[in-house]
Amino acid sequence: MAIQGLAPNQLYEFQNQRNQYGTGLAQNKAGNLYNQQLANLQHGRNRRNFSTLWNQRRTGLPTQYVQRGVQNSGIYQGALQSYARDRSNAYSDMELENQLAQAGLIFNDRRFEDE
Repeated sequence: MAIQGLAPNQLYEFQNQRNQYGTGLAQNKAGNLYNQQLANLQHGRNRRNFSTLWNQRRTGLPTQYVQRGVQNSGIYQGALQSYARDRSNAYSDMELENQLAQAGLIFNDRRFEDE
């Protein structure tokens, strides 16, 4: 469809700019998708490492209290509660960090489209 009132060279320039913007958008969105996939892979790795680290901490916890002779005391129970709370908070922080990173990448996609 021809644009009324534009000279052929103006129309050519308009179509050329439009093609450049379309190519730039496709490249930016592809790069952003690649970053999203990398972020997902890293998050999966972080979750696996998180489980390993916190499981090791939990395994070592009773030994500390057995050696001190206070395994059946309220001190050990308090330590277990602290462990559970700290693990839950750390996991929530890790998930929130991933969600914010994903939101930033979604925002980038929208910004690319707006440009």
